Amino acid sequence: MRLPPVWIALTALALAGALLAAAPVPRPRPPELPPIVFVERSSNSPGLAPHGRDPAAGQVPGLGPRGRAERVPGRLMLRSPDGAVRELLPARQYFAVAHPRVSPDARHVVFAAAASANEPWRVSRVDLETGARVGLTGEPSFVGSDETTGDFVQPCWISDSLVCVVWADVTTRTQYAAAPVSRLVMIPAYPDRDPAAGTGHPVTHERNGAETPCFDPTTGRIVYSRWWFNRWRASDDDPRGITDDAAHAVTRDTVNLWQIVSIRTDGTDERVEASGLTSRLESMGYGPAVLADGSIVATYASNLGLSPGPGRLGIQRFWPRLGKARRLIGAIVDAAAASNYGSPHGLAAPAACDPAGLPDGRILFSYDPGGHGEFGLYVMDRDGSHVQRVYGSPGSMALDAAPVVAWRAPRRVALPPETAPVPARPEDLAMLATFRFFDRDVFAGGHALPGVHAAPPRTRDARIRFWAALPRPDVAGGDTAVLVRETPVHPDGSVDERVPAGVPMFEQLVDAHGRVLRSMDGPAHVAGLNAGAPDAIVTCVGCHTGHSVLERGRVHPPRR
Repeated sequence: MRLPPVWIALTALALAGALLAAAPVPRPRPPELPPIVFVERSSNSPGLAPHGRDPAAGQVPGLGPRGRAERVPGRLMLRSPDGAVRELLPARQYFAVAHPRVSPDARHVVFAAAASANEPWRVSRVDLETGARVGLTGEPSFVGSDETTGDFVQPCWISDSLVCVVWADVTTRTQYAAAPVSRLVMIPAYPDRDPAAGTGHPVTHERNGAETPCFDPTTGRIVYSRWWFNRWRASDDDPRGITDDAAHAVTRDTVNLWQIVSIRTDGTDERVEASGLTSRLESMGYGPAVLADGSIVATYASNLGLSPGPGRLGIQRFWPRLGKARRLIGAIVDAAAASNYGSPHGLAAPAACDPAGLPDGRILFSYDPGGHGEFGLYVMDRDGSHVQRVYGSPGSMALDAAPVVAWRAPRRVALPPETAPVPARPEDLAMLATFRFFDRDVFAGGHALPGVHAAPPRTRDARIRFWAALPRPDVAGGDTAVLVRETPVHPDGSVDERVPAGVPMFEQLVDAHGRVLRSMDGPAHVAGLNAGAPDAIVTCVGCHTGHSVLERGRVHPPRR
C-alpha cells in the first residue's frame, strides 16, 4: 500500500522531532575567567532574612553600617579558571572573613577577618603561592593614639606598598544610628619587610561614614562611598539658625544616602565622582568598582541610607560618571515611590551586589535571583546582558569577589599629613591646623547641568556660617554643633576663609538679619558634612546640591 505524500512528510517530521527530543540539550559554555578570590558565608545566620521580605532584616554581610562588621561564619575561597574551588586559608583559622582584594602584582591578597564571634575585625595579607599570612592592623599606635579601638574592614590596595582600610571607631557614633563612625586610613602593606614603614595615616574625617574604597588607576584617586546625612537642619525658629527637630526646620526633608565620592591619596580635593544627579536613587552607590572602560558600577538599595537595613538591592552603572545612571540587574526600585515590585505583591525581589570589573570589560558580581538569601557568583556584560552563573552553593552566600589579575598601580603616592583627633570641647578648635575654604561664588547656579540645584538669589550683606560637628558619643545623634565663625560674603559672591582642619563641618548662608537664604530648591544649608586636610585649599562653586561637580576652571584662589 502506497502512503500519500503528505503522510510521508508528517511521519518524517515526527521522527525528526523524536530524535531532537532524545538528543541532549547543549549547555552554554562556562565563561572563561581568571582566578577569583571570594568569601563564602553562611546564609542561615540570625538576622539575615531573605531580601524580598523585611527590608530592615534583609542584611547582607559586609554591606552598610550594620553589615560591614557582621560576624557571619565564612571562608576565604579561590576559584580556579577550570571552575575548581578550594579554601585559601586553613580550615577554621578564622570565624568570619570578608572583602579580599588582590595586590597589583597578583601575588598577595589582603582581607578582613575576625578570629571569633567576639573578636574585633583585623586586616591581614596572605601569599597566594605559599599561604603565608601576615597581620597588618592592630598595633596600639595605628592611628596615633594610645589605644586602638574598633574594627578594621574593607581593605584595598592603593599602590604596591600601601593599603587603604576602613576603620570603624567604636568610641564614636554616627548621627543617624548608633553605629561607629567609619573613616579611611592608609597603612603599609608590608610592615614585615620594612618595620620603619610607619603607622596609619587617616585619609578622611567623616562625621558619619566612609567605606568600600577602591583605587582608580586612571585618575590616581581613591573612590569610595560616603554617608551623606546631616541631622542639623536650617531653622528660622531657633535663634542659632539650626535645629535637630524636624518640626522647627525650614524643611522637613533631609538627604540620607550613600554617595560615590573620590579623594586624593593625601586626603585633599574630596568631590562627587559618580552620580546620575537627577534623583536620589541615581545618586546612590555603595561599593564602587571602576571598569576597564572607565565607567563605575556600584550597588544601589531601596533604603538609600542602608540603615537599619538595605532593603532591596541591585547594581547600576555610571557612564558618563556624572549625569547618567543605568540599572543593570537586581531589584527594580521606583525612585519616586521608594518601592519595588517585590513589596506590593509579596514577591521576593532578586538581589545583586558587590560588583567587580574583569579585564575584558565584563562585570563579576553576587546575585540572588530568587530573593531567598543565597548568593552565587555571576558574570554579565557591562550593559547587563549575557548573565551567567559561575559558582554557588546551597545555604551559602558567595560575596566580595575579586579577580586575581595584575594591574598597574603607582609605586609612590602622596600620604596625608598627621591630624589631631577631633576635639570634644569648642575652645580646643582654635588649637587645630587649618585649611583654606574658597568658594568662587556662592550665588552661582548650575542650570546647565541636569540635577544640579539652583543657588539662592544674590543678596546684599549676606553672611556665611561655618559649623563644626563635635563628637558627643554619649548623646543622641552622637554630636553637637558649634558655630566656628560667621563672616561676610564678598560683594562678588566669593568666600575665602581659613577654618579648622580635620573636623566635620557644614555651612549655611544667611541674610543681614540672620535668616537662612533660600532658593526654589530649599535652604542654602549644607545637607552633608565636609572636612579639609591641613593646609589644603578646598574650592567649589555655588551653595546648593551639586556644587562640587561644577567646572571650577583654572582660576587660582585670590589671596585675601
